[in-house]
Amino acid sequence: MANFNEIIQKNNLVLIDFSAEWCGPCQTLAPILKEVKQHFGEQLSIIKIDVDKKPGTST
Repeated sequence: MANFNEIIQKNNLVLIDFSAEWCGPCQTLAPILKEVKQHFGEQLSIIKIDVDKKPGTST
């Protein structure tokens, strides 16, 4: 994955999805995020962060 700062500077729209594999609402949101990405195409970057693997990043 590219450097976080590079992604932020390079793209107009960046959506950060803080989620966990065990999280039901997070799993429900996944297909919605795919639709959003399809709608915006290359204008939008979606960064998915697993809060269990990267604790402290969502605070």
